[in-house]
Amino acid sequence: EEDKFLAVRPDVSGSLFVLNEKLEFYAGLNGGRKLLRFSDVVDDNPFLSPMCNPSLGVVNVKLGFEGGVRTNIMEIVDLHLGVRYRLTDNDPLFVYHIPDAMTFPSGMDPVLNSFDLVYDETQLVTVLADVRVKLRNSLTADLGFAYNSCKPTNEQYAWYRPTTEGKLKLTYDFNDKLSFNTTFLYQGGRYAKVWDGVVDWQNFNFEAKKLKDVFDLSIGADYKVNDQISAFALLDNVAHQKYMLYYNYPVTGIQFYAGVKLRF
Repeated sequence: EEDKFLAVRPDVSGSLFVLNEKLEFYAGLNGGRKLLRFSDVVDDNPFLSPMCNPSLGVVNVKLGFEGGVRTNIMEIVDLHLGVRYRLTDNDPLFVYHIPDAMTFPSGMDPVLNSFDLVYDETQLVTVLADVRVKLRNSLTADLGFAYNSCKPTNEQYAWYRPTTEGKLKLTYDFNDKLSFNTTFLYQGGRYAKVWDGVVDWQNFNFEAKKLKDVFDLSIGADYKVNDQISAFALLDNVAHQKYMLYYNYPVTGIQFYAGVKLRF
């Protein structure tokens, strides 16, 4: 069994530049441990059950690898192709909360439609591509795509984690102060582990449900007053999609945000 107090993890990386540093090949090995904090978990999923076991484990990345290539084509296109691998122990996953048999029969209503944490060992392989194209001096397009293959040891799926992810962002600089942007986000291949709702304290039945794909379109603007002050406005989920980040929790429809940023 691995020593709980001492562990050695690689942390080494390197790059090779060719063609007058226009083409970069990179690779690296890494690993490490991170204490899972309750505040981080709630930030990720605010629907965590208040009766969830508060003991949080240490996320242990036994081995991580990343490698790929970066290049700049004619000072117009920045291209990045990469692959990543991560073997993680105590990887936290969200599952549907089951009412406590000790409290439910006593007359207290169960806390339904909330989530618990389960820990599993996962192997994650990610293939990704990122492209930035400067169409004109004032127009920039950022395109990103990632395919994730995450295989848990015990669970059927890596619950709520997308298999495919895509992002397209267009930015138009109207002048030195005013810029406009629009962003399209996509996520697909997400699964939820849910309870069938039958209260049987001897046997709880679960099933895997495939969640609808995420399509999210936003439109925004930024205005720079000076080097310290800027204002922004954002219209999010323009298509009014009711996709679910977590099971039975659809996102809000069209949302509008505005504010001021201060830099000191």
